[in-house]
Parts: sequence; structure tokens; C-alpha cells
Amino acid sequence: MDFYSILDIPTTASEEAIRKAYRRLAKKYHPDVNNSQDAPTKFVLVNEAYEVLIDRQKRIVYDQKVNATADPYYSYRRRMREQEAREEIKAQKKHNEFIKKKEKIKTSKMYYPYMALFYICTLFFIGLSVLTLGACIFAILWYHVLLFFFVLPFICVAIFVLKITLDEYKEYKALFF
Repeated sequence: MDFYSILDIPTTASEEAIRKAYRRLAKKYHPDVNNSQDAPTKFVLVNEAYEVLIDRQKRIVYDQKVNATADPYYSYRRRMREQEAREEIKAQKKHNEFIKKKEKIKTSKMYYPYMALFYICTLFFIGLSVLTLGACIFAILWYHVLLFFFVLPFICVAIFVLKITLDEYKEYKALFF
């Protein structure tokens, strides 16, 4: 008998989530409210699950007993599903924050100046990186190949700035369109 599935909560549920699930199910299966034949049985199961899961010590003992007898593959799959659910919730929160931020920017008086500054800065850093790379390549080919070792730091910085600029462009472009 799985108390978590009886209350329809994840194994990582907080005490508040346990209380909410218990209240919801107790109202649903209380014999005074529900006239079905299995309502008293379900009500007793809900009460038993609540009593075990709400008490911290009883819950620890229950979890240890369940994990000791559980199939390792089933436990692994359950943990993976719970982790996927947590990641999906995080992704949804991040998406909602992004939408709010996008709407805030689009309704701002400074929308067009922000957009212009964004494109000007992007073009400036791309141009600066390409100009630096071109100057380094020109110096290497025109003067001497060994000059490569002296301009290598400039090449590395230019490539790094170009990469960061393009990554930021991809990320922040979504805010304007």
C-alpha cells in the first residue's frame, strides 16, 4: 500500500501539500458526504496515509521500509519522473519570467532606444572582433609567420568577444521580437 499514491502526492511533498491533499480527499470520501460503498474504506486509508506522512518520524520509517522492499528499477524510474517533473516546473517558471520581461520591455517607453542600442552594440563588437582578426591575419601573412605567436592573444580575445557577442545576440534578440 503506497501512502503517496493514496494521497496523490509526490514522495518529495511538503507538509503543506500533504495537508491540502488530505483535506481534499477527506471531503471527497467522508461517509457523511459520499454515499458509495467504498467511501468509508477509502476514508480510513486516507486518514492512515495522512497520519503516517504528516509525522516526520513515521514518514522516515515508512520511506525506509518502502525503499528497502522496492524494486530498484521502479525506484529509479519514480525518481527520474519526479526529477523530470521538477525540471519541467523550473522550465515553465523560467518561460513565464521571460514572457513577463518581454512584455515589460515592449510596453516600455524606451523600447525603440533599447532596440537601437542593442543592435549598435552588437554590430560594434562584431566589427571590432572581425577587424582585430583581419589585422592579425594581415600582419602574419604580410610580415612574417612567426608573428603569429605575438598576435595569438589578440586572436584569442577577438574570437572570444565574437562568440560572446553572438551568444548574447541570440539570447536577447527574443526580447525584441
